[in-house]
Amino acid sequence: VKPFQIDTLVITPGQTTNVLFTANASTDVGAVQQFFIAARPFVTGGGTFDNSTVAGIVRYNISNSNNSSAIMMPRLPSLNDTTFAANFSAKLR
Repeated sequence: VKPFQIDTLVITPGQTTNVLFTANASTDVGAVQQFFIAARPFVTGGGTFDNSTVAGIVRYNISNSNNSSAIMMPRLPSLNDTTFAANFSAKLR
């Protein structure tokens, strides 16, 4: 196991990955914290593919408060950003 911190994860077809997601939620009573998670394909060749972006929200709600603030969609690498993918892969070694 080689732990390291990242903001973006690259998973290739056929690859499995175990990831521990740490959101560092506030423990303040009445706090609501939300974190966006998004995914889209990485493409290096031609062909037809679904270039949709999928998203989900992890929400921490302390003491059933409804005080929430707006959250921003994370910035994802370009669909064909091979430099980003190579740099990520280098961290795994």
